[in-house]
Formats: sequence, structure tokens, C-alpha cells
Amino acid sequence: MRAILRTAAGSAILLAALVSTIPTAANAVTHGHPHRDCSPSGVPLAALTELYRATGDDRLLAKAQQLADASTTSTSLNDNGILHDPGEKPGGGGADGPSFKGIYARDLAVLDSAITTRPYSGYLNRQADSAYANDRNAAGQYGLMWAGPFDKSDAARQQSALDLMNATY
Repeated sequence: MRAILRTAAGSAILLAALVSTIPTAANAVTHGHPHRDCSPSGVPLAALTELYRATGDDRLLAKAQQLADASTTSTSLNDNGILHDPGEKPGGGGADGPSFKGIYARDLAVLDSAITTRPYSGYLNRQADSAYANDRNAAGQYGLMWAGPFDKSDAARQQSALDLMNATY
């Protein structure tokens, strides 16, 4: 079991190094290299959290919090406090693009549940409240832009909203 945990810790260090190279909207602008896919990624948040749970290595949780703090406070990702993908527009997102915000919310909730003070629950609740109030049609279907207005309904938009609502438990 210790060998598995040592391997997990080694993988976590590698993951943390890779995470620091993920393009974001903020560093794309700063470095003059615009990226088409600059959406926040929740996968490293959940991965670092689960590795922390497996190893007890506080550095992993600290790295996940650093990433979450950067993405939840970024004004380029949170217009008026509501998460959006850069370039998000009504009817856009392609077949799977709308899924990414929901995945991010789901994985942010994984991190939030590992911290006794639950520092991201207010952020998640604000997203869910906005989507519920501003991004639904009369049939209760959700659109792409959680700040509104509702644009259209499809499977990716519904999955994203479901992940968001489940993240607020």
C-alpha cells in the first residue's frame, strides 16, 4: 500500500507541474498567445484533491486551492461573478463545449468538500442561483450562459446545469 501511495504522490507532483502549464484566459492575454480553449478546468482540482485524500500530502490540497482561487476570482472567467467561457455567445459552444463549466463546478465541489471551511460553496451557490434565475426557458431547460439569457437547450447544456446543481448539494 505504501508503494501505491508513493506512486500516487509522485504522480501528484507531476500533475501539479503539468497543471501550472494549463493555458488560462488570464495568461493567454498576458503572454500575447490567445487560446481558443481557455475554459477553467476542474479536472486538476478533483485529481489533486483525491491524491491529497490518498496521501495526506497538504501540498496537493494547497495547489488545488491555489488553482481554484485563481479561477474563481478571475475577472476574465467570471463576468460580474458568474462563470463564463471566454468567447461564450448565444447558440455557441459546439457539441461538448457547454459541458466544461458543469465539469468545473462538479470538480470544484470535490475540492470544496475536502476543506472544513467550505470556501467555494458561496461561489457555487451564486452560479446555481444565477443559472436558475436567468438561464432557463418555460420548460425548465437550461442554456449556455448561466448569467443569461437562455439561448437554446441541448444535452451538453443540460448536463452542465445538472452538474452545477449537484455541486451545490
